[in-house]
Amino acid sequence: MKKLSWKNTTYSDGSEDFPAVFISWEDVREFLGEPHTGGADQDERLIAGLRAAGGPGWVQDAPGWVDEHGWGLYQVEDA
Repeated sequence: MKKLSWKNTTYSDGSEDFPAVFISWEDVREFLGEPHTGGADQDERLIAGLRAAGGPGWVQDAPGWVDEHGWGLYQVEDA
């Protein structure tokens, strides 16, 4: 499996900030070998790539987002 490049960042819902990880579209495309289409199989590959590249354990079941810059996941604290 090709090594995935990612960054720690913060995700905000407008009222609260959450720890997050982010992968640029360029890095997503390079890792997947194709553009991201939003398929669950691609997301699973990205999550496996994050874990293999030292990403935090919480990414396994984390909510995510996409925007014009890339693909990300954020950690929500359990209540």
